[in-house]
Amino acid sequence: MNISNLRLGYNIFGNKGNVWSNQCHIAASGLSGTTLCGVPMLSNNWARIEEVDHIGCEECKTQYIQRIEAIGIESSHGTLIVDADSGKVLECNGEGYITKIDRLDIEEYQVHYGIIPDYEDILCFGFWYKNGDYNLPDYEFRKNITNLIN
Repeated sequence: MNISNLRLGYNIFGNKGNVWSNQCHIAASGLSGTTLCGVPMLSNNWARIEEVDHIGCEECKTQYIQRIEAIGIESSHGTLIVDADSGKVLECNGEGYITKIDRLDIEEYQVHYGIIPDYEDILCFGFWYKNGDYNLPDYEFRKNITNLIN
């Protein structure tokens, strides 16, 4: 996860060992001197000093995603974790086109289905690529899913 995906009030923290091992943490403002995974922040923040931009601690990422109400997205090309409010991709584990997605069209999905899911297939969403191009939802897939449910 890149630090540019962190919401206001969250930042990166890492001591020298964290920086060297690519295991920097996420800290929340007002969290009394520990990272989201409970690691004490007793040293200088070498992640800031060295301008590290990648969060490597899996537990911190899990805690952060739970705090901000994220959505899991599945594709045959991999998975995405996206911010439930903005649709911004927080984490991508995959290959191909899925790595080029910037954010999902949460508003359009919510208008169509009336809810925001916890987990969904990418085909149900419209989305914007990093270059600004928009990809429509797969309406046929949506129709088939609706027919299966009803």
